[in-house]
Amino acid sequence: MTKPVSTDMREAESCAGTPGASPLVVGLIALCTGITVSNLYLTQPLLPLVAESLRVSTSQVGFLPTIGQIGYALGILLIVPLGDVLRRRGLLTFVLVGLIVALAGAALAPSLGYLMLATLFVSSLTILPQILIPLASQLAGDEHRGRVLAIIGAMLLQGTIFATFNMFWTTIVFMLTASPFGFSTGTAGLFGLLGILSATSAPLVGRLIDRRGPIPTLGACLLITIGSAVAFLFGGTQLAAVIIAIVLLGIGIQGGMSANQTRILTIRPEAGSRMNTIFLVLIFACGAAGGAAGSALYHAAGWSAVCISGIWVSAAGFIAWLVLDYAGFRNSEQRDPAGSNPKA
Repeated sequence: MTKPVSTDMREAESCAGTPGASPLVVGLIALCTGITVSNLYLTQPLLPLVAESLRVSTSQVGFLPTIGQIGYALGILLIVPLGDVLRRRGLLTFVLVGLIVALAGAALAPSLGYLMLATLFVSSLTILPQILIPLASQLAGDEHRGRVLAIIGAMLLQGTIFATFNMFWTTIVFMLTASPFGFSTGTAGLFGLLGILSATSAPLVGRLIDRRGPIPTLGACLLITIGSAVAFLFGGTQLAAVIIAIVLLGIGIQGGMSANQTRILTIRPEAGSRMNTIFLVLIFACGAAGGAAGSALYHAAGWSAVCISGIWVSAAGFIAWLVLDYAGFRNSEQRDPAGSNPKA
């Protein structure tokens, strides 16, 4: 019996000229998602300038990233599930037009209150990647799904650097502009470009997911993230250590997101948008809490408190991986030593 092909897959295949995930389709999806998701994170390096422009304290503007995470979670909860029941073309048009209007409102905001409201709307509409990623997963064959999601994640790097450990990126600009570094806001913002170095790991992460499965990949990424938090703590006054920590954080978070979304989107491919919604609402709810905690910790106890909290959070994630994932993975390997298990 021939299986029905969804409208979105027919449209994507006709655009690519051949069935499956062509490099052109994957590249376009990656470009769109990478550009759009940057709306969530461009505020962090500019917080001191925002405070100066609106004549408020840095502690007040420190909650803008948290509002962004809350808005993003709301957008995922209320808009992303529509991708399973509506044509994606119409949904994407609505989201993009609304996003343009919201960005214009943020640019013209006369006060912090108006900027907070505009930020909420901007972030709630910055959900284009979560509409396109399930489509990319459908188009990719099982043997290439991890690689496709990793490529989209090379473009989502700016987002994935900040998403899980938002506490670091809500406060790092304050650390870099204070003693002993004393960088200008513009110079501190350039540290975000170090994510380009992390992007080079995306193909390797994708191949590791395809060959070994997402579970071992996720464990490795959690260890890398712990290493990043430790480097932030013990190398906080050394520029080289800060650079290494940023690169490691990018690799760990980006790889972990790719591994997790590979697992999520293979459970029920026909309900990819809804599965992705549940996953991402939880992720960004934690991100919003982390951002708020990071801002409060920094202003109350300094950068070291933020780093120690980051170590505890990432270590807790690794322990949970050992308990919930690794044991089951090892048992499945022992039952299937030939490697025919799906590793997911």
